[in-house]
Amino acid sequence: MSPPLVPPVRIINTHPQSQDHHRSLPTPAIMSPPGSPTDVPSSPIKAKREPDMPMPGGDEQMRLIDTLEQSYSLYELCLELSKVAESLAQNPVFKANGFEVKETVKAFRQESINGWKMCELLHGMHPKVIQSIIQGTVAYDLIHHESGWYEMPREKEGRVAGIYAVGICRAGKAGRFVNIPEMRKLIKGIKQYIKGYEALAKHLRDVDAKIVTYGDMANLSKEEITDLAWVARVDEDRSKFFKGKPRARAQFIHKDDEVPSIKALVRTYERMCRPEITEAEEPIRMKQSPVYVGCSADLSTRTKAYRGSSLKSINKPMALTLAVLFANKIPGEMHLGVALLIWKSDQLPLAEQLVATLAGSLVYQHGFNATEAGGTGPNTVHTPETLERSARQIMLGSGALAENIKATIHELENREGFLKMLDKLEEEMPKVNDEIQELVDLVDQLPACSESDSLIQRTSELIQDRRKELNDTREALAQWDLILKIKRRLLGLP
Repeated sequence: MSPPLVPPVRIINTHPQSQDHHRSLPTPAIMSPPGSPTDVPSSPIKAKREPDMPMPGGDEQMRLIDTLEQSYSLYELCLELSKVAESLAQNPVFKANGFEVKETVKAFRQESINGWKMCELLHGMHPKVIQSIIQGTVAYDLIHHESGWYEMPREKEGRVAGIYAVGICRAGKAGRFVNIPEMRKLIKGIKQYIKGYEALAKHLRDVDAKIVTYGDMANLSKEEITDLAWVARVDEDRSKFFKGKPRARAQFIHKDDEVPSIKALVRTYERMCRPEITEAEEPIRMKQSPVYVGCSADLSTRTKAYRGSSLKSINKPMALTLAVLFANKIPGEMHLGVALLIWKSDQLPLAEQLVATLAGSLVYQHGFNATEAGGTGPNTVHTPETLERSARQIMLGSGALAENIKATIHELENREGFLKMLDKLEEEMPKVNDEIQELVDLVDQLPACSESDSLIQRTSELIQDRRKELNDTREALAQWDLILKIKRRLLGLP
């Protein structure tokens, strides 16, 4: 990476799509039945917390990782998304903070009514990009040139709509984020910034009440003055609260109702350095960071804010994180990738809701987004030429849509073949039952002797084996019947 022209904390890197081919899919084999998304217990989670992958999203994040990694296509992930949406609806943290996600939940609940638009959009993303977004390894993967990200549109191409994701990392650390000691400094710094904001709010109330003049800290404690000085340091304007200066506010918290979201961000960072994540002798840098997901009807123009040298016009939780790191002499940087282009005029809000849900990017989950996704509303894209160009790029250029659909059809066909095999086994069940009964009758007729005892033992074992096969087949049929119903619903069959 070339040396930055501005302080490292101010850098934004955008990464075009590499020319790597779409991931190859393994030859399908008979898969064990995963069951219904709601009626059958989930499989044990295989993804696990590691020092470099602390999994701030918990079991839900790890389950999504497993779903993507263990499937031949995006079909299973399509089914899993409905569960994620329902968990959003029941999330007690959202409810406690009055944080609305009803539009996102509504969009997922109406998926079958709306013609499976979310599923269609999901198939327009490269699997490696989906994995990067779910894992929270956006910055790390972009620096290591993982394929599948769409190229950033150029200004001369006009208003190109799409979804972008931003991750953060330490400057000069190969895309990795902080280690545990640095994370603790970050947490302490953000907490002190909150206290400094509260001290400033108290001071400004006293100024408005004409108890003191601006910059006269007589009514503040020594600790409050120290906290306020920290705010000025993080804001890179150490004299902003001095006497004689114009009235100022904290750069990254403007009002009281923004404080809960910053406290939620702190809780995410605390989950990333909890004691059960064992460290090696040397502090290990994390690959994961919170992710910010944004949408725009004009990607080239909107993302300029993330490619400049100022933190003032970008997402506040992310900006505060980078500013606190910089104040601790821990420079960071942001990396931005275009995750999905829009090829229909009504897709933009749904696409943002989809990607934000995959990323868990809401600040009350484990990301940077301080507001619900999808706020642009439907039919906000009115550029037929660029939509057509994006459609060509998705369907022909990157090949993501075609390859993903091919993989999903292949998996459905494979499952259909397995269902046919199970149907055949079901037809043979009466015959198997008859065989078992014949063996039982044969055992009953045998005379008592040592040789017959041995034969009885072997025969009993054979009977038990056949009975187990029969029970396993019945169980598989019950579970795969649910999968067949889901498949028929996806394909619009009765």
